[in-house]
Amino acid sequence: MKKNTYEKKTSINNFIYKLDLIINKEQLKNYLIKEKNSYTYFILEKMTKKVKKSKHEIIHTHHIIPRHYKGPNVKWNCVQLSLEDHIYAHKLLYINYGSYYDLAASNMLQGQLKKGFSFIQKQNQLNMKEKKLGFIIQSFKVNSQNVQEKEEN
Repeated sequence: MKKNTYEKKTSINNFIYKLDLIINKEQLKNYLIKEKNSYTYFILEKMTKKVKKSKHEIIHTHHIIPRHYKGPNVKWNCVQLSLEDHIYAHKLLYINYGSYYDLAASNMLQGQLKKGFSFIQKQNQLNMKEKKLGFIIQSFKVNSQNVQEKEEN
């Protein structure tokens, strides 16, 4: 069952709020255990297993609390993943927390740059709308109608 937008937003805020309280890997593990979703279960499993690297495979460093959620760039917030696992981690982040930045990362890791950039643009628009930044066309139409009515009178 997919969470609704309110639940996703609450979880994102929990990520950011709890960040101030997390200062090491053990505290992060405890937080992930309490969070209980497909992303945290996946990451907890990957934190306990060492990545088996083949001769030609590149190992990726994944930020457990993503940088776009204000996750720190420190060792305890990172886990080593294969490319496939890194793609999957960002898909799970999107499913559980709803940020298009994670969907963008997933697509870009697969080489789908144009699609990834479109998701970044979509998230940026949502962020601007939430913060009430930028030009709002609907209010402009209302204001321009008011001006026309005043000019006619």
